[in-house]
Amino acid sequence: MRNDPIPSWSRRTGNILLLVLPALLLPAWLSIADFDLVDDSYIPMVYARNLAEGHGIVFYPGGERVEGYTSFLWLVWLTLSGLLHISYTMAAYWTSLVMGMAGIALAAFLYRQVYHPEASQRELWWLWPFAAGAAVLCDVSHTAWSASGMETTTYAFGLLGLAYALIKPWPVWSTCLFLLLTSLIRPEGLAFGLLVLIYWYREGIFTKSAIKRFVFIVVLPLGLFFLFRWIYFGYLFPNTFYAKHDFGGLYLLKRGMEYVTYFFRPRPLFFFAVFALWLESKSCRTRSGLLWGFALLQIALVTAEGGDHFTLHRFLVPAIPFFSILAIRGMDLCAHRLVFGKIKPENKYHLRLAQGILGILVLIILPAHGVQLFEFSQDTRCNFAQGARYHLSVVQWTRSWAKVGLWLKEKYPQGTLIAVINAGAIPYFCELNCIDMLGLNDVTIAHTPARFLDLCHPGHEKSNADYVLKQKPQFIQLFPLLFFMSQPYPKDKLEEMITYPAQIEMWNDPRFHAEYTYKIEETPMGFIAYFERQFEPQGRDDG
Repeated sequence: MRNDPIPSWSRRTGNILLLVLPALLLPAWLSIADFDLVDDSYIPMVYARNLAEGHGIVFYPGGERVEGYTSFLWLVWLTLSGLLHISYTMAAYWTSLVMGMAGIALAAFLYRQVYHPEASQRELWWLWPFAAGAAVLCDVSHTAWSASGMETTTYAFGLLGLAYALIKPWPVWSTCLFLLLTSLIRPEGLAFGLLVLIYWYREGIFTKSAIKRFVFIVVLPLGLFFLFRWIYFGYLFPNTFYAKHDFGGLYLLKRGMEYVTYFFRPRPLFFFAVFALWLESKSCRTRSGLLWGFALLQIALVTAEGGDHFTLHRFLVPAIPFFSILAIRGMDLCAHRLVFGKIKPENKYHLRLAQGILGILVLIILPAHGVQLFEFSQDTRCNFAQGARYHLSVVQWTRSWAKVGLWLKEKYPQGTLIAVINAGAIPYFCELNCIDMLGLNDVTIAHTPARFLDLCHPGHEKSNADYVLKQKPQFIQLFPLLFFMSQPYPKDKLEEMITYPAQIEMWNDPRFHAEYTYKIEETPMGFIAYFERQFEPQGRDDG
């Protein structure tokens, strides 16, 4: 019989609270904050719809093959949803939400597995794992991206699951399978294979049998996947890589460091993670080191990528559960060193009093951490410090772009070629042939050398006005915010709205002003301003 001071019914109740309660609070948090789908979440939906309808992996029927999405498994899942007649938007939203909830629960469970596998009433075995999950819940970045309809929280769950598989430990083949799936969710996942091999070596699992399984379950399938990509698309990496990162160098590294700096600045809670290094016991040092490895490797990868244009540090959301666990562990160790380690076991009154006070402090600190993140916003060169309130504006813009797409669907016949800056909700809802002027979904623009890097618009550096104008699109959405205005926007003030290189280059091209007319149309929802070609609608110029 197991000698456990906690009754079995209490232990089961505690486990339910640890795993379920913080996760169940996520939908309530979302209903208050009104986070929702973002524009880029519609991009893989466009590809999934075209693939499900038999057009292939293209941005519009009859268009070029292009890998304008980042997550292959996300595309597969959305395509399967379409084939099963499940709404793409509902599949994307609920999957990201469920995976966000699963990540919160897994953070709590992973904490207990690493630091409190044996229930101990004295050491508050129930509070610290619960606090780890609650810390992830209170982080507004994780919450917002749980409602984004993107693969972000699925990837974060994949990394947590991979860490859990190593610590548990799972059989080698299942760990390899988890690594493979995580690598197909986002390309950066493959880098964590290095941590897997290092941990296996340290734990004595690095055997010939393990290496064979790693090769056959991870390396070989991914090799075949890269071969498929090369044959089908003609390139070794996704088109998004060339649109965002191919110019590389010191510029991206500096920008990535700035991105990471503004990730940590509003998160003083993560300072406690330092104590998880300083005070960690020998028995937990290796497993804590593994969690640090996951967190720091994600930081390093994002730094090398140069950050991301989206608010709330989307690329660093997968690191949030790891830093949350380590920060709570730091608090756990400080409490043990300063309080519980000094109270004699027979002094139960002092013990209960200390536990109660500590529980109250944790329940005050974590919501305060969430409020600080929600309100934090600071003007920076690359807008890396825009917080939750700005993200809510992004959500509202996305909803408006969806309405613009429906308006375009009624305005132009199917097959009309248009050019857009926002290549998510508009292409999804209008179902017209779209040129992505920022290049995420266009091979030619993605491979055009970046210009105006000093403007610092991550993911928006690419442009090719000459290429776009040669295609003769009937409609050009050059200014993303010229929709549903209360009054017409004057043409002489348009230049004040120019931000991205694609806008600068197009605006400075004489052909654009010669061939396109600025139009304002009144709709029941307000005025929409756009540029329309002066001549009769024409298709793509193959010459």
